[in-house]
Amino acid sequence: MGFGIVTLGTLLGGVVDQVLRAGFQLGQLVESALLALGFAVIVYSLYTDTA
Repeated sequence: MGFGIVTLGTLLGGVVDQVLRAGFQLGQLVESALLALGFAVIVYSLYTDTA
C-alpha cells in the first residue's frame, strides 16, 4: 500500500503541474506530501507485528 501511495504521489504531482496548470510548486507540494505519507506507511508496516 505504501509503494502505491508513493507512485500515486508522483503521478498526481505531474497531473497537478501539467494537466491542471496549477503551478510547479503546488505539484511539488502534492508529490512531497504523498511521498512522505507513503514512506510513513512503509515504515509503519515494517515495525508493526501483525500476528
